[in-house]
Amino acid sequence: MEEYVTREIAELLRELDFDGFCMAYYREETEELHLCSEKMDKKSLENREYKYNSTHQYKLRLYLAPTQQMAKAWLREVHQIYIRDDYRIFETEKMSYRDYYIEAKNMKNNNLLYYGAFDDLSFGVNRVIKYMLERIKERRDKN
Repeated sequence: MEEYVTREIAELLRELDFDGFCMAYYREETEELHLCSEKMDKKSLENREYKYNSTHQYKLRLYLAPTQQMAKAWLREVHQIYIRDDYRIFETEKMSYRDYYIEAKNMKNNNLLYYGAFDDLSFGVNRVIKYMLERIKERRDKN
């Protein structure tokens, strides 16, 4: 099953001009993921943001929700940041468990930007994506 990014990451991606075709989105006021019957990009999502009632038009704030793989591909293609995940299995006489480790590297100079180990792969990938997006946003805001 595809893992989607969190709403917080979807919001950061919108601020950084992510414009991929996604099958899901978030509404600003909720953490609930809304699945779509067709792929949407930034333009088609903006068309959904306007709602009407009997007296006026109002605007919702919606965020494209890519899968983790799409967000990783966007970071790689647009910002030259490669996120790699793998796992190790630890075994003792009484138990065995899996430990996931995730690293992010700058593809321009191969510098390690992040390294961490997690019990849950999806959580770890979301955490690294969020960390990298926050660094990109900080760098952009300074300029």
